[in-house]
Amino acid sequence: MSSLIPVAPAGFTLRASNLFQGANQNPIDPNLWTPADLISLQNLQVLSQSVQAVEFSDHLCVALFTGEPIATDQYCSTVVLNLTGESVGVAVRCTPANGTNQSRVSGYVFIVGSSGIGAIATFTSEGTTAILDLVEGLSVTPGEIITLTAVKNVLTAYINGSQILTATDSTYTSGYVGLAIDADSAGSATLGAWSAGDLDTIPSVELFAQSGNGNFLTETVYRLPHRRQWPLD
Repeated sequence: MSSLIPVAPAGFTLRASNLFQGANQNPIDPNLWTPADLISLQNLQVLSQSVQAVEFSDHLCVALFTGEPIATDQYCSTVVLNLTGESVGVAVRCTPANGTNQSRVSGYVFIVGSSGIGAIATFTSEGTTAILDLVEGLSVTPGEIITLTAVKNVLTAYINGSQILTATDSTYTSGYVGLAIDADSAGSATLGAWSAGDLDTIPSVELFAQSGNGNFLTETVYRLPHRRQWPLD
């Protein structure tokens, strides 16, 4: 369990967050989250104040946050609580399955595994995954924060604010953020506090202050970005 919301990366504005310390939810709150895939990927749940998979052993469970508008240049961060089996990840610019012409999720994901491998990859609507950049020898311990940002065609992955990977790709230009878990067994790969946001392209509240000395008039604009932290229950 993590009691701290991951802060937004430099230049980004936090739009939504959750500590996941409320009641158990299976699936994760359907008013705010959407299961990403209708075939091989399953949904996520909130169990014992952590985000966990609902299926195990080679089932990548993904849920996309659809409860708040997030602009196309976006980030997604989460706290890793446990990673003793398989992998966990954060996703950006994802489109969920729609049950008609797209039965699988599409978008980008930063995955870190218990084997020490980290990768930025794509989900495609055809069900394939392409690795854009990969690193080996990672050691992700409980309490560390993983982050993926997408700015124009540049994808950057971080662990605890330190850049780990970067890749360029123009396949997906918009979509939702999300969380991903592939667990060997119950509790072997879990996530905690989460946040997401963008480069402040969503309109903000503006307050104007004017002053003058008789010859010149100056105007100062104070921007108060919209922020929301979802209830814990």
